[in-house]
Amino acid sequence: RLMDWLTKKIMKPRKSVGLRIFAMPTLQLGDLVQISYLNKNNFNEIADPDAQYVIYSISYARDSSGPSMEVFLSEVA
Repeated sequence: RLMDWLTKKIMKPRKSVGLRIFAMPTLQLGDLVQISYLNKNNFNEIADPDAQYVIYSISYARDSSGPSMEVFLSEVA
């Protein structure tokens, strides 16, 4: 039964998202976040605004426009 449960969890397709955001040092690997993003037409591009994502990669950068960070997220079941 355990293998059946694992197979069902693994086989479900998950969304992976990469975002470039203003640097937030309080975000850490493993944090659970939700995404709310509106494009220019005020249309929510994420299908499920209640979906949760786990942060699995973070990188920081700095340029003439200021500090930024890139976070990579994977949808949580």
